[in-house]
Amino acid sequence: MFLIQAQILNPLAELVRKMGLSLIFIAHDLAVVKTHFDRVAVMYLGKIVELGEALRDHRESDSSLHPGVGQILIQS
Repeated sequence: MFLIQAQILNPLAELVRKMGLSLIFIAHDLAVVKTHFDRVAVMYLGKIVELGEALRDHRESDSSLHPGVGQILIQS
């Protein structure tokens, strides 16, 4: 992760943990999302197509995934 990303995300993640806050974070970098967040909503063409726990355990072959999510996983 780039230094600037870490300097921004680490304090935010700490606030979320310590204060029980919720955070909406929009990203195109799945590696950052998997590292810092527990629940994820994936949007495709402006609509939420997957919502749930972070995509840590999903595989590209998981048939429950929307095709757009599968493409994101393949690229990450």
